[in-house]
Amino acid sequence: MAEVDVGGVKFKGGKIMVILTALTTFGGSLWGGFEFYKDYLDMKGQITEYTAPDLSGFDKRLDLLQQEVTMLQSEISMILEEVELVADVAKELKEVIKDIEVDMKQLETDVDKQIKKALNNPLSKM
Repeated sequence: MAEVDVGGVKFKGGKIMVILTALTTFGGSLWGGFEFYKDYLDMKGQITEYTAPDLSGFDKRLDLLQQEVTMLQSEISMILEEVELVADVAKELKEVIKDIEVDMKQLETDVDKQIKKALNNPLSKM
């Protein structure tokens, strides 16, 4: 068995492995802690140097889009009103055309009666 003498203390094989394991674990823990601390300091620096981006351009674009939407809504409502007016005029025209048709049929009937009356008149045969 291997034996190591350090400062008058003798270590045999099994103890050497335990000590080496403990030392490497301790060293790894220290290294991990230092890396974590370094990352923390780097992040802290980035956070303190952070400035919020200027979003005023987006706000202006949103305002412009809102104005355009409002304008489109007003134009659409005007178009809908015009369509309603055209529909009303079309209804009125249908009624007028129906009235004209009735009047024309009545006129035709009256003219036919007058022609028959004139043809049936005995004085017209002269």
